Amino acid sequence: MEVSHSFQWVPKAKEASRAPLVFNGRHVCFRPEADGPRSIGRCMGSNQRWACMVCLLAIAGGLFASQASAKAEDPVSPASESLTWLLPSQGASAEGIRWDKRYDHLLSRSVPKVSIYLGMSKSKAPPPPLLSAVREVMGGLDESLVETDGRYIMLSACRLHSCQEKGFVWIDTVQGAVVGGVVHFFYGAEPGRSLLLWSNKQVESLPEPFLRDFSQWNSQWRRDAADVEKEIAPSVPVAEDGYAKVRLVAPDGRIKSLPTTFQPVHDGTD
Repeated sequence: MEVSHSFQWVPKAKEASRAPLVFNGRHVCFRPEADGPRSIGRCMGSNQRWACMVCLLAIAGGLFASQASAKAEDPVSPASESLTWLLPSQGASAEGIRWDKRYDHLLSRSVPKVSIYLGMSKSKAPPPPLLSAVREVMGGLDESLVETDGRYIMLSACRLHSCQEKGFVWIDTVQGAVVGGVVHFFYGAEPGRSLLLWSNKQVESLPEPFLRDFSQWNSQWRRDAADVEKEIAPSVPVAEDGYAKVRLVAPDGRIKSLPTTFQPVHDGTD
């Protein structure tokens, strides 16, 4: 016997309050004094009860598959996530990473939850989230992806139509440490070409591998900046290392200015 796995509700005009359930073309009665599963069971024959069981199992299986699919699309927790897909030696590219949803999830959970005006939005109030500025500077041109030691990557880019505003994201694919930076020209109402660093982990000092890789990136950035230095208004303060101020945003959102003795330059020793 062919069994249909669909239910259809068809109310009768004279008995709208006791609308029968039509299953495979046959009525299943509802007793007003005992509506419910037991009542349905008494009114069904054995074949109908078996077909109903098959149908319910199919529905339950569909719901389970849907929930499993939704769970699979959720970002993986940092503790269990493998980040080797970010390595160029594993086939990664700057363009590919940029459009990868896993990268967007990584940024969303790594960038500290703090709001700062860095001159990249139309209004200072309310200040936009730091994540917005990170996406601005990482979403333009001049993309670059560098791998070191088969473990670390430095992904960089610049803001569209304003390439002097640059950004980078440095990642330790083994331990999951993420350190980023934004070159900006405003900090609230304070002008000046400055560097805002941020990290997803509490650190007493910046990791040595990061300083090494940052030094390479910073040297290239300073050479590029020198070519357009005359275009920058004289009123914009610029320090000897290329930045008027260097600040660090901790994972908890606290911002501290790094001392003037801070030199984001690797001395070449490991």
